[in-house]
Amino acid sequence: MRSIGIVGSYLFFAIVFAAAAMSAVPAAAQTFDEGMKAYQAEDFATALKIFRTLADQGHAAAQVNLGIMYANGEGVEQNDAEAERWIRNAADQGFAAAQVTLALMYDEGQGVPQDHAKAAQWFRKAAAQGHVGAQLNLGLIYHAGRGVKRDDAEAAQWFRKAAEQGHTGAQVNLGILYANGWGVKQDPAEAARWYRAPADQGDVDAQYRLARLYETGQGVQQDAAEAARWFREAAQRGHADAQLNLVTMYAEGQGVKRDDVLAYSWATFAALNERLSDKAVPLRDKLAARMTKEQIAAAEQQLNEWRTRPERQ
Repeated sequence: MRSIGIVGSYLFFAIVFAAAAMSAVPAAAQTFDEGMKAYQAEDFATALKIFRTLADQGHAAAQVNLGIMYANGEGVEQNDAEAERWIRNAADQGFAAAQVTLALMYDEGQGVPQDHAKAAQWFRKAAAQGHVGAQLNLGLIYHAGRGVKRDDAEAAQWFRKAAEQGHTGAQVNLGILYANGWGVKQDPAEAARWYRAPADQGDVDAQYRLARLYETGQGVQQDAAEAARWFREAAQRGHADAQLNLVTMYAEGQGVKRDDVLAYSWATFAALNERLSDKAVPLRDKLAARMTKEQIAAAEQQLNEWRTRPERQ
């Protein structure tokens, strides 16, 4: 598989919280809510009894939850076969959350023989209903060629569907495809457009990628100050590559006022990343050679203040 930095977001098994669209009568919805309250209170015996009663009546959400309780051994002896049976019953009813759960079971080989092709089939059923997580996963599957023939054009289609629903991971992935011309015509401006929304929402990968576009002037007007702003946003959230970029920007005054103390501090943070330490440590040592003892002391003091979370600088 090509390593392009695609944001992976395979879903994990999760109890279904909403009874809406699965319950035929208000009384069933009320009982389902009671089951959820019991489950959240870890009263698994009561939750199991309620979900089983509803599941026997064909309540899809209850069937999923009953299956998950069998999968996890919550209130009942763990039983993969029973878990698969109940989840499949709900999936066969067209319940998207069940289809996604069954897809994950096949993808991970949990309770069923691992079968990536079947996982893709079930993700597709849920994705066709508009399930945003299934759409994202289907995009990842097509990008990776996992159970299907690798097809970035198909991946782009599913990422777009999820992105248009506001899924930040899908927005970043679609931006990556546009930035590299994988499955779509290369278009850095379109990449920047898709990065911006998740960047504004605090997605660290989007912030870093948007910063790189401003740094190079690809798809946006080159703007060192704007690049520094987005690198700083990502760096403050622990993105090591963004931290390393800030070292040079502060050391050379690119888009920011030159500040060796901040450059030294960011170099120290970047050096904590094993992958980048061979680059960050020499930069820090080079800075230290031109700094005064007072400046180094100020940087160390600042680092102590940043240990839990770097402040905005």
